[in-house]
Amino acid sequence: MKALLDRSTLIAAMLPDHAHHAAALPWLARAKAGAFEFVCSAHSPAEVYAVLTRGQSSHPSPSDTGAGGSSSMGETPGASRDS
Repeated sequence: MKALLDRSTLIAAMLPDHAHHAAALPWLARAKAGAFEFVCSAHSPAEVYAVLTRGQSSHPSPSDTGAGGSSSMGETPGASRDS
């Protein structure tokens, strides 16, 4: 069996204080033990590295990831919505 572990699963498995650590860690442990073939997308290692090396003691907050905040998609950086 092959399983794709995305960046959110990998990050949660590697950070003990992450809210989903308990659910994610067994997946990574089973993959390392050879229970199934583990694959990830080409950009996942870079995303995991970026999160783990940014100097935070915990997982990114929703404001760090863009979740739950206002979207700036399609806007010009520095542009005001009122203009």
